[in-house]
Amino acid sequence: MKRLVLVSIVLCIPLVLVAQQKPKDYFRNAATELAAGKVDQAIADFQKGLTLRPKVKEGWYNLGIAYSRKGNHAKEVESYKKSLEIDPGYENALYNLAVSLMEQGKYADAQKYLEKLVKKDPKSPDALNNLGVVLLKQGQFDEAVKYFDQVLQVSPSMIEALFNKGLALLEKFRKSKDKTALDGAIKAFQDVLAKRSNFYRAAYNLGVAFHLKGQLDQELNAYKQALKAKDDYFPALYNLAVVYTNQGKRQQAMQAWQNYISKAKQDAAETTFVQKAREQLRVLKGVKAKSKS
Repeated sequence: MKRLVLVSIVLCIPLVLVAQQKPKDYFRNAATELAAGKVDQAIADFQKGLTLRPKVKEGWYNLGIAYSRKGNHAKEVESYKKSLEIDPGYENALYNLAVSLMEQGKYADAQKYLEKLVKKDPKSPDALNNLGVVLLKQGQFDEAVKYFDQVLQVSPSMIEALFNKGLALLEKFRKSKDKTALDGAIKAFQDVLAKRSNFYRAAYNLGVAFHLKGQLDQELNAYKQALKAKDDYFPALYNLAVVYTNQGKRQQAMQAWQNYISKAKQDAAETTFVQKAREQLRVLKGVKAKSKS
C-alpha cells in the first residue's frame, strides 16, 4: 500500500537579529536528508524544527514519513496523530495513518480514519479502495464489494480495485457457499486479466475459483497463465502439480513437483510444502518413504 509523500512547509518567520538556525532551515534540511536516505539525520532535524515550532502539522506529518522509512510504526503513528491534533481534517495524515495501521493488521482502527477521509473526499479512489480492503479483512464482504464498486465508478482503470473485488467475492463464497459470489469472483479475475494479462495473482486466484467450481481444466490453464507471468510463483507451482496429480497425469505431475521443489527449497516459508511435495514425488515414483528408526 502506497503512502503519500513529503509535503512542503512554508513558515512565516519573524525577523530576528541573532544568528541561529530557524525552524524552516531544520525542516528544509530534514527533507533533503530524507530524500538522500539519511533517515536518522532527517528525524533529528524534524524534531529540532518541531521543538521550535510544535504547531506545524506538516512537520509532524513528515516526521511520520521518516519513521515509516525506519519501520518504526509506533513513532510513525504518534507523529501522524500529532499532526491531526493540529488539524483533524488533514487528509495526508489521515491517509498515511490508516495505511500504517493496515500494515500492522489494526483494521478496525484503520477503518475509522478511512471513513473520515471518505467523508471528506467521497471520490478518492485510494481511500475507497483501502476502506474496501479493511472491510474485506474483517469479513464484511458485501460492504467491501460496495466500496470496490465505488472505486471503479470514479476510476475505472484502477485494476487493483477490480482484483480486490474478486478476492472479496471469493472469500464470501468460502464462508457462505454462495455460488453467485463464486461466479462474480471468476468474472472479476477474468476482467482483470483481460486488461492486464500478466497480473499473476489474478490468474492464480482465478485458478483457485475454478478449483472450487470443480473445473480442473480451467484451473490448470489459470495456473499456467500465472506462471507465464511469474515462473517462480510458489502457490501456482504447487497447485499446478496438485492438479496434474489429481488428473492422473503422472509424468506431468512428477515434472511439476520437481519444478516446485527446485525453486522453493531455499525458501524457509515453503519448508512444509516442500516436504509434502517430496512425499508426493516419492509416491509417483513408487518409492516408499524411509522409516524412522
